[in-house]
Amino acid sequence: MARRLSCLAIVLVCLFSFIGLGVAADETYYLVFVWPEHDYWKPEIKGAEDAAEWLGIDIKVTGSLDYTAEGVVRSLEQVIAMAPDAIITSGAAAASPEAVLDVHNEAVENGIAVIITDADSPESKRFCFIGADQENLGRMAADQLAAAILEKTGATAGEVAIEYVPGGGNLEQRANGFTKRIEEAYPELSVVARINDEGQAQLGQTQLMQLIASHPDLVGVYGAHATAAIAIGAALVETGTVDRIAAVSMDATPPALALVNDGTIDGLIVQNVYNMGYWAVVAAYNAVHTSELHDPDEDWEAMGTPPTPVYIDPGCMVITGENISDYLGED
Repeated sequence: MARRLSCLAIVLVCLFSFIGLGVAADETYYLVFVWPEHDYWKPEIKGAEDAAEWLGIDIKVTGSLDYTAEGVVRSLEQVIAMAPDAIITSGAAAASPEAVLDVHNEAVENGIAVIITDADSPESKRFCFIGADQENLGRMAADQLAAAILEKTGATAGEVAIEYVPGGGNLEQRANGFTKRIEEAYPELSVVARINDEGQAQLGQTQLMQLIASHPDLVGVYGAHATAAIAIGAALVETGTVDRIAAVSMDATPPALALVNDGTIDGLIVQNVYNMGYWAVVAAYNAVHTSELHDPDEDWEAMGTPPTPVYIDPGCMVITGENISDYLGED
């Protein structure tokens, strides 16, 4: 993956050198996150910083500690008032794509380039979305969980649950993809509960422990976001069910990786979050400099030929106990 990214970077260096790329002096891009201190965002920030250093752009990181549509909108409005050249929003649409649509459009109408990563607001005027097919992530999780259930318990039948935050955004898409795949490919498994943990590990742990107590046929659980792994791992350990309930969650945060490493949970579906940040800054640069990098007489909006892809998939992988040492770079 690192080699592939380096090759792509070389291609872009050659391309921008040919068209006369210069240092973007006095240019500021804001990265606006939901819970900006969360471990999940650290690789994205690193990717954004690397791209910004290459392009000579000033990057600032901010966001909302409030996992509600109101909190996200308030944070974005504060950034819009600072009039940056570009805004990269990450996770903002997870609370509600509809709720953030107007504020994204407000930024664009004020001459600010908007790039969205992780959770899309597809009806907005954003320039580009960088993230995996969220429903497909859920389908991948279903396949991985069914395999883990079979390996751990020998069972092909039983009950499974989802832990997530509802609201119509990317987590809802993941949950729906998971449910559809279970129904299509594993009819002897049934999704019996969707636990709303509100993004809080302690709440998720408590609710899952209650579900385990009331559902003796529970054989698997899927965590649709990064914090869910912590909640699921704690619940399985506390209830002594690590050996009979399989678990698959999302994202390669340090706590989640530790849980896979010690066998508490069975796998992680992992997006390349570094790529999200890197290509978000490149796409933002392209949006800010469209008239310089592309024919200014070409009406690409009318022609339907945008100068940057409107969708970029950063790539994803499955991490299990079998390959985690490779992922961590351990011998």
